[in-house]
Amino acid sequence: MLGIERSTGRWTKPKTATPAHPWVRRHWATPDSCFGSAAKVAEMNSFQCSGCGRSAQIIEPRFDQKARNSWLRRSITVVPPTGAMGEFVLRTELSDIVVPSMMVVLAVTLIPLGAAASHGLFPVFGPLGVLFLRSLMGGALLALLQRKHIIHAIKTDPFAIVAFGLCMAIQNSAFLSAIDRIPLGVAVTIEFMGPIFVAVVGSRRKVEFMWVMLAAAGIALLSPTIGSELDPLGVLLAAVSAVGWAGFIVCSKRLGRTVGRNGALPSAIFISCALLLPFIPADRVSSFVAHPQGLLTMAIVAIFASALPLSLEYRALQTLKARNYGVLVAVEPAVATLIGMTFLGDKISAVGWAAMAAITAASIGTTMTSSKSTPPLTG
Repeated sequence: MLGIERSTGRWTKPKTATPAHPWVRRHWATPDSCFGSAAKVAEMNSFQCSGCGRSAQIIEPRFDQKARNSWLRRSITVVPPTGAMGEFVLRTELSDIVVPSMMVVLAVTLIPLGAAASHGLFPVFGPLGVLFLRSLMGGALLALLQRKHIIHAIKTDPFAIVAFGLCMAIQNSAFLSAIDRIPLGVAVTIEFMGPIFVAVVGSRRKVEFMWVMLAAAGIALLSPTIGSELDPLGVLLAAVSAVGWAGFIVCSKRLGRTVGRNGALPSAIFISCALLLPFIPADRVSSFVAHPQGLLTMAIVAIFASALPLSLEYRALQTLKARNYGVLVAVEPAVATLIGMTFLGDKISAVGWAAMAAITAASIGTTMTSSKSTPPLTG
Protein backbone atom coordinates (compact mmCIF):
# COMPACT_ATOMS: atom_id res chain seq x y z
CA MET A 1 0.00 0.00 0.00
CA LEU A 2 1.04 3.59 -0.41
CA GLY A 3 1.86 5.58 2.69
CA ILE A 4 3.14 8.97 3.84
CA GLU A 5 6.40 9.43 5.70
CA ARG A 6 5.51 11.45 8.77
CA SER A 7 8.93 13.14 8.81
CA THR A 8 8.91 14.40 5.22
CA GLY A 9 5.22 14.28 4.35
CA ARG A 10 6.04 12.63 1.02
CA TRP A 11 4.20 9.81 -0.68
CA THR A 12 6.06 6.50 -0.44
CA LYS A 13 5.68 3.61 -2.89
CA PRO A 14 6.20 -0.10 -2.09
CA LYS A 15 8.76 -2.07 -4.05
CA THR A 16 6.01 -4.13 -5.67
CA ALA A 17 4.20 -1.09 -7.04
CA THR A 18 3.01 -1.10 -10.63
CA PRO A 19 5.39 0.98 -12.78
CA ALA A 20 4.06 4.50 -13.10
CA HIS A 21 3.37 6.37 -16.32
CA PRO A 22 6.67 8.14 -17.20
CA TRP A 23 5.21 11.63 -17.12
CA VAL A 24 3.33 11.01 -13.86
CA ARG A 25 6.46 9.56 -12.27
CA ARG A 26 8.44 12.69 -13.18
CA HIS A 27 5.76 14.85 -11.60
CA TRP A 28 5.36 12.90 -8.36
CA ALA A 29 4.08 15.50 -5.93
CA THR A 30 3.95 16.11 -2.21
CA PRO A 31 0.27 16.52 -1.30
CA ASP A 32 -0.91 19.06 1.20
CA SER A 33 -3.43 16.58 2.59
CA CYS A 34 -4.29 12.93 2.20
CA PHE A 35 -6.51 13.71 -0.79
CA GLY A 36 -4.72 16.82 -2.03
CA SER A 37 -3.00 15.10 -4.94
CA ALA A 38 -4.90 11.85 -5.09
CA ALA A 39 -5.28 12.10 -8.84
CA LYS A 40 -1.52 12.30 -9.26
CA VAL A 41 -1.05 8.84 -7.80
CA ALA A 42 -3.69 7.27 -10.00
CA GLU A 43 -1.21 4.97 -11.66
CA MET A 44 -1.33 2.84 -8.52
CA ASN A 45 -3.95 0.12 -8.17
CA SER A 46 -4.65 1.36 -4.65
CA PHE A 47 -3.11 3.50 -1.94
CA GLN A 48 -3.45 4.19 1.75
CA CYS A 49 -2.78 7.31 3.76
CA SER A 50 -0.79 6.43 6.88
CA GLY A 51 -1.89 9.70 8.45
CA CYS A 52 -5.67 9.16 8.45
CA GLY A 53 -5.82 5.48 7.54
CA ARG A 54 -8.06 5.92 4.53
CA SER A 55 -7.53 3.54 1.65
CA ALA A 56 -8.54 3.95 -1.96
CA GLN A 57 -8.85 1.93 -5.12
CA ILE A 58 -8.36 3.33 -8.59
CA ILE A 59 -11.31 3.01 -10.96
CA GLU A 60 -10.72 2.77 -14.71
CA PRO A 61 -7.04 3.76 -14.80
CA ARG A 62 -6.30 5.10 -18.29
CA PHE A 63 -2.86 6.12 -19.50
CA ASP A 64 -2.61 8.35 -22.53
CA GLN A 65 0.99 8.38 -23.70
CA LYS A 66 0.42 11.62 -25.63
CA ALA A 67 -1.66 13.65 -23.18
CA ARG A 68 0.51 15.39 -20.63
CA ASN A 69 -2.48 16.00 -18.40
CA SER A 70 -3.51 12.34 -18.47
CA TRP A 71 -3.65 12.21 -14.68
CA LEU A 72 -6.62 14.59 -14.78
CA ARG A 73 -8.83 11.85 -16.17
CA ARG A 74 -8.74 9.63 -13.08
CA SER A 75 -11.72 8.48 -11.06
CA ILE A 76 -10.78 7.47 -7.51
CA THR A 77 -13.05 5.80 -4.96
CA VAL A 78 -11.99 6.54 -1.38
CA VAL A 79 -13.24 4.15 1.32
CA PRO A 80 -12.76 4.88 5.05
CA PRO A 81 -11.32 1.78 6.77
CA THR A 82 -14.20 1.45 9.23
CA GLY A 83 -16.86 1.78 6.55
CA ALA A 84 -18.90 4.01 8.88
CA MET A 85 -18.82 6.91 6.45
CA GLY A 86 -19.71 4.77 3.45
CA GLU A 87 -17.82 5.44 0.26
CA PHE A 88 -17.54 8.43 -1.99
CA VAL A 89 -15.88 9.22 -5.27
CA LEU A 90 -13.21 11.78 -5.94
CA ARG A 91 -13.72 12.59 -9.60
CA THR A 92 -12.00 15.19 -11.68
CA GLU A 93 -15.23 16.89 -12.66
CA LEU A 94 -13.54 19.60 -14.68
CA SER A 95 -12.14 17.16 -17.24
CA ASP A 96 -14.75 14.39 -17.07
CA ILE A 97 -18.04 16.31 -16.88
CA VAL A 98 -17.90 20.11 -16.96
CA VAL A 99 -15.66 20.70 -19.98
CA PRO A 100 -17.25 17.99 -22.20
CA SER A 101 -20.71 19.26 -21.23
CA MET A 102 -19.78 22.78 -22.27
CA MET A 103 -18.43 21.35 -25.54
CA VAL A 104 -21.75 19.65 -26.29
CA VAL A 105 -23.83 22.73 -25.42
CA LEU A 106 -21.68 24.91 -27.66
CA ALA A 107 -21.84 22.37 -30.49
CA VAL A 108 -25.63 22.07 -30.12
CA THR A 109 -25.89 25.85 -30.56
CA LEU A 110 -23.37 26.23 -33.38
CA ILE A 111 -24.70 23.43 -35.61
CA PRO A 112 -28.22 24.88 -36.16
CA LEU A 113 -26.73 28.37 -36.41
CA GLY A 114 -24.44 27.11 -39.15
CA ALA A 115 -27.34 25.38 -40.87
CA ALA A 116 -29.33 28.63 -40.82
CA ALA A 117 -26.35 30.56 -42.20
CA SER A 118 -25.80 27.93 -44.89
CA HIS A 119 -29.45 28.11 -45.93
CA GLY A 120 -28.89 31.53 -47.50
CA LEU A 121 -26.27 30.04 -49.85
CA PHE A 122 -28.51 27.25 -51.14
CA PRO A 123 -29.64 29.28 -54.21
CA VAL A 124 -25.99 29.80 -55.18
CA PHE A 125 -24.28 26.48 -54.42
CA GLY A 126 -27.17 24.13 -53.66
CA PRO A 127 -27.44 22.05 -50.44
CA LEU A 128 -24.81 19.50 -51.50
CA GLY A 129 -22.49 22.22 -52.81
CA VAL A 130 -22.75 24.09 -49.52
CA LEU A 131 -22.02 20.90 -47.59
CA PHE A 132 -19.06 20.04 -49.82
CA LEU A 133 -17.45 23.48 -49.42
CA ARG A 134 -18.16 23.63 -45.71
CA SER A 135 -16.73 20.16 -45.10
CA LEU A 136 -13.71 20.71 -47.36
CA MET A 137 -12.73 23.97 -45.68
CA GLY A 138 -13.40 22.69 -42.17
CA GLY A 139 -11.54 19.45 -42.87
CA ALA A 140 -8.55 21.35 -44.26
CA LEU A 141 -8.34 23.41 -41.08
CA LEU A 142 -8.52 20.32 -38.87
CA ALA A 143 -5.97 18.51 -41.04
CA LEU A 144 -3.58 21.43 -40.62
CA LEU A 145 -3.95 21.28 -36.85
CA GLN A 146 -3.73 17.47 -36.63
CA ARG A 147 -1.36 16.75 -39.53
CA LYS A 148 1.03 14.70 -37.39
CA HIS A 149 -1.67 12.18 -36.47
CA ILE A 150 -3.55 11.60 -39.73
CA ILE A 151 -1.32 8.84 -41.16
CA HIS A 152 -1.27 7.02 -37.83
CA ALA A 153 -5.07 7.20 -37.58
CA ILE A 154 -5.58 5.82 -41.09
CA LYS A 155 -3.18 2.95 -40.46
CA THR A 156 -4.72 2.12 -37.08
CA ASP A 157 -8.39 1.71 -38.05
CA PRO A 158 -9.04 2.50 -41.74
CA PHE A 159 -12.37 0.65 -41.88
CA ALA A 160 -13.87 2.67 -39.02
CA ILE A 161 -12.64 5.95 -40.54
CA VAL A 162 -14.26 5.12 -43.90
CA ALA A 163 -17.49 4.16 -42.13
CA PHE A 164 -17.29 7.39 -40.11
CA GLY A 165 -16.91 9.44 -43.29
CA LEU A 166 -19.84 7.63 -44.91
CA CYS A 167 -22.06 8.30 -41.90
CA MET A 168 -21.08 11.97 -41.90
CA ALA A 169 -21.88 12.27 -45.61
CA ILE A 170 -25.28 10.63 -45.15
CA GLN A 171 -26.20 12.63 -42.06
CA ASN A 172 -25.15 16.07 -43.27
CA SER A 173 -26.30 15.80 -46.89
CA ALA A 174 -29.72 14.45 -45.90
CA PHE A 175 -30.10 17.07 -43.17
CA LEU A 176 -29.22 20.09 -45.33
CA SER A 177 -31.47 18.79 -48.09
CA ALA A 178 -34.26 18.34 -45.52
CA ILE A 179 -34.10 21.90 -44.14
CA ASP A 180 -34.46 23.14 -47.71
CA ARG A 181 -37.96 21.59 -47.65
CA ILE A 182 -39.18 21.54 -44.02
CA PRO A 183 -38.62 23.81 -40.97
CA LEU A 184 -35.26 23.50 -39.23
CA GLY A 185 -36.76 22.54 -35.86
CA VAL A 186 -38.90 19.76 -37.36
CA ALA A 187 -35.90 18.35 -39.25
CA VAL A 188 -33.79 18.26 -36.08
CA THR A 189 -36.67 16.65 -34.16
CA ILE A 190 -37.01 13.81 -36.68
CA GLU A 191 -33.23 13.44 -36.81
CA PHE A 192 -33.27 12.76 -33.08
CA MET A 193 -34.69 9.31 -33.71
CA GLY A 194 -31.09 8.26 -34.47
CA PRO A 195 -29.63 8.82 -30.98
CA ILE A 196 -32.78 7.38 -29.40
CA PHE A 197 -32.39 4.22 -31.46
CA VAL A 198 -28.72 3.90 -30.42
CA ALA A 199 -29.67 4.33 -26.78
CA VAL A 200 -32.22 1.51 -26.79
CA VAL A 201 -30.35 -1.00 -28.96
CA GLY A 202 -29.80 -4.09 -26.86
CA SER A 203 -32.22 -2.90 -24.20
CA ARG A 204 -34.57 -5.46 -22.69
CA ARG A 205 -36.32 -3.33 -20.09
CA LYS A 206 -39.92 -2.29 -20.63
CA VAL A 207 -39.34 1.27 -19.42
CA GLU A 208 -36.83 1.91 -22.18
CA PHE A 209 -39.20 0.62 -24.85
CA MET A 210 -41.77 3.01 -23.42
CA TRP A 211 -39.58 5.93 -24.48
CA VAL A 212 -39.40 4.53 -28.00
CA MET A 213 -43.19 4.45 -28.09
CA LEU A 214 -43.29 8.07 -26.90
CA ALA A 215 -40.90 9.09 -29.69
CA ALA A 216 -43.02 7.15 -32.17
CA ALA A 217 -46.06 9.03 -30.88
CA GLY A 218 -44.25 12.28 -31.61
CA ILE A 219 -43.62 11.17 -35.18
CA ALA A 220 -47.27 10.10 -35.43
CA LEU A 221 -48.32 13.62 -34.43
CA LEU A 222 -46.38 14.95 -37.42
CA SER A 223 -47.92 12.43 -39.82
CA PRO A 224 -51.17 14.36 -40.56
CA THR A 225 -49.14 17.44 -41.52
CA ILE A 226 -47.00 15.52 -44.04
CA GLY A 227 -48.17 16.52 -47.47
CA SER A 228 -50.10 19.56 -46.29
CA GLU A 229 -47.69 21.47 -44.05
CA LEU A 230 -44.59 19.28 -44.39
CA ASP A 231 -42.93 18.13 -47.60
CA PRO A 232 -42.90 14.28 -47.65
CA LEU A 233 -39.44 14.17 -49.22
CA GLY A 234 -38.13 16.55 -46.56
CA VAL A 235 -39.45 14.26 -43.81
CA LEU A 236 -37.85 11.24 -45.49
CA LEU A 237 -34.51 13.05 -45.78
CA ALA A 238 -34.65 13.96 -42.08
CA ALA A 239 -35.23 10.27 -41.27
CA VAL A 240 -32.22 9.31 -43.40
CA SER A 241 -30.21 11.90 -41.48
CA ALA A 242 -31.24 10.15 -38.25
CA VAL A 243 -29.68 6.93 -39.56
CA GLY A 244 -26.47 8.80 -40.33
CA TRP A 245 -26.41 10.35 -36.85
CA ALA A 246 -26.77 6.91 -35.26
CA GLY A 247 -23.77 5.71 -37.24
CA PHE A 248 -21.85 8.87 -36.29
CA ILE A 249 -22.26 8.08 -32.59
CA VAL A 250 -21.24 4.44 -32.94
CA CYS A 251 -18.17 5.26 -35.06
CA SER A 252 -17.10 8.06 -32.69
CA LYS A 253 -17.06 5.64 -29.78
CA ARG A 254 -15.03 3.07 -31.68
CA LEU A 255 -12.50 5.58 -33.00
CA GLY A 256 -12.13 7.01 -29.51
CA ARG A 257 -11.00 3.56 -28.35
CA THR A 258 -8.81 2.60 -31.31
CA VAL A 259 -7.38 5.83 -32.72
CA GLY A 260 -7.75 8.47 -30.03
CA ARG A 261 -8.64 12.12 -30.29
CA ASN A 262 -6.52 13.27 -33.21
CA GLY A 263 -6.35 12.32 -36.86
CA ALA A 264 -9.60 10.42 -37.37
CA LEU A 265 -11.97 13.38 -37.77
CA PRO A 266 -10.21 15.25 -40.62
CA SER A 267 -9.63 11.97 -42.44
CA ALA A 268 -13.33 11.12 -42.22
CA ILE A 269 -14.32 14.61 -43.37
CA PHE A 270 -12.20 14.28 -46.52
CA ILE A 271 -13.77 10.88 -47.20
CA SER A 272 -17.23 12.41 -46.89
CA CYS A 273 -16.22 15.16 -49.34
CA ALA A 274 -15.04 12.56 -51.85
CA LEU A 275 -18.35 10.72 -51.52
CA LEU A 276 -20.35 13.93 -52.05
CA LEU A 277 -18.50 15.27 -55.10
CA PRO A 278 -20.06 12.93 -57.74
CA PHE A 279 -23.57 14.01 -56.69
CA ILE A 280 -23.00 17.77 -57.10
CA PRO A 281 -24.37 19.09 -60.44
CA ALA A 282 -21.82 20.56 -62.86
CA ASP A 283 -23.42 24.03 -62.79
CA ARG A 284 -23.07 24.12 -59.01
CA VAL A 285 -19.38 23.21 -59.27
CA SER A 286 -18.80 26.09 -61.71
CA SER A 287 -20.50 28.47 -59.27
CA PHE A 288 -17.70 27.80 -56.77
CA VAL A 289 -15.42 29.99 -58.91
CA ALA A 290 -18.06 32.48 -60.05
CA HIS A 291 -18.99 33.62 -56.52
CA PRO A 292 -15.84 34.41 -54.50
CA GLN A 293 -17.84 36.39 -51.93
CA GLY A 294 -19.93 33.31 -51.24
CA LEU A 295 -16.73 31.32 -50.73
CA LEU A 296 -15.61 33.81 -48.07
CA THR A 297 -18.92 33.42 -46.25
CA MET A 298 -18.61 29.67 -46.63
CA ALA A 299 -15.14 29.72 -45.05
CA ILE A 300 -16.51 31.48 -41.96
CA VAL A 301 -19.39 29.01 -41.75
CA ALA A 302 -16.94 26.11 -42.16
CA ILE A 303 -14.94 27.21 -39.13
CA PHE A 304 -17.77 27.97 -36.73
CA ALA A 305 -20.42 25.53 -37.98
CA SER A 306 -18.38 22.54 -39.12
CA ALA A 307 -14.81 22.26 -37.86
CA LEU A 308 -15.44 23.65 -34.37
CA PRO A 309 -18.72 21.87 -33.45
CA LEU A 310 -17.64 18.56 -34.99
CA SER A 311 -14.39 18.67 -33.03
CA LEU A 312 -16.21 19.55 -29.82
CA GLU A 313 -18.79 16.80 -30.23
CA TYR A 314 -16.24 14.19 -31.29
CA ARG A 315 -14.05 14.87 -28.25
CA ALA A 316 -16.98 15.07 -25.85
CA LEU A 317 -18.30 11.69 -27.03
CA GLN A 318 -15.02 10.07 -25.99
CA THR A 319 -15.11 11.25 -22.37
CA LEU A 320 -18.70 12.16 -21.52
CA LYS A 321 -21.09 9.49 -20.30
CA ALA A 322 -23.81 8.54 -22.76
CA ARG A 323 -26.41 9.54 -20.15
CA ASN A 324 -25.07 13.08 -19.82
CA TYR A 325 -24.56 13.46 -23.56
CA GLY A 326 -28.12 12.38 -24.33
CA VAL A 327 -29.63 14.86 -21.89
CA LEU A 328 -27.54 17.74 -23.21
CA VAL A 329 -28.25 17.20 -26.90
CA ALA A 330 -31.96 16.77 -26.15
CA VAL A 331 -32.28 20.56 -26.10
CA GLU A 332 -31.18 20.79 -29.74
CA PRO A 333 -34.71 20.61 -31.24
CA ALA A 334 -35.80 23.57 -29.14
CA VAL A 335 -32.64 25.52 -29.97
CA ALA A 336 -32.98 24.72 -33.67
CA THR A 337 -36.64 25.75 -33.65
CA LEU A 338 -35.89 29.12 -32.08
CA ILE A 339 -33.04 29.72 -34.53
CA GLY A 340 -35.26 28.73 -37.46
CA MET A 341 -38.03 31.06 -36.32
CA THR A 342 -35.58 33.91 -35.77
CA PHE A 343 -33.37 33.69 -38.85
CA LEU A 344 -35.35 31.65 -41.39
CA GLY A 345 -38.91 32.73 -40.62
CA ASP A 346 -40.06 29.18 -39.86
CA LYS A 347 -43.55 28.75 -38.47
CA ILE A 348 -44.33 25.79 -36.22
CA SER A 349 -47.90 24.73 -35.49
CA ALA A 350 -49.15 23.59 -32.09
CA VAL A 351 -49.03 19.99 -33.31
CA GLY A 352 -45.40 20.48 -34.32
CA TRP A 353 -44.52 21.81 -30.88
CA ALA A 354 -46.28 18.84 -29.25
CA ALA A 355 -44.35 16.40 -31.45
CA MET A 356 -41.04 18.07 -30.57
CA ALA A 357 -41.90 17.97 -26.86
CA ALA A 358 -42.70 14.24 -27.08
CA ILE A 359 -39.47 13.34 -28.89
CA THR A 360 -37.37 15.56 -26.61
CA ALA A 361 -38.94 13.94 -23.53
CA ALA A 362 -38.27 10.51 -25.06
CA SER A 363 -34.62 11.43 -25.60
CA ILE A 364 -34.16 12.62 -22.03
CA GLY A 365 -36.06 9.64 -20.62
CA THR A 366 -34.01 7.18 -22.65
CA THR A 367 -30.73 8.50 -21.32
CA MET A 368 -31.92 8.85 -17.72
CA THR A 369 -33.28 5.29 -17.50
CA SER A 370 -30.66 3.52 -19.58
CA SER A 371 -28.96 0.54 -17.99
CA LYS A 372 -25.95 1.52 -15.93
CA SER A 373 -22.68 -0.25 -16.30
CA THR A 374 -21.66 -2.54 -13.49
CA PRO A 375 -20.04 -0.47 -10.75
CA PRO A 376 -16.41 -1.21 -10.04
CA LEU A 377 -15.39 -3.17 -6.98
CA THR A 378 -14.06 -1.18 -4.07
CA GLY A 379 -12.75 -3.94 -1.83
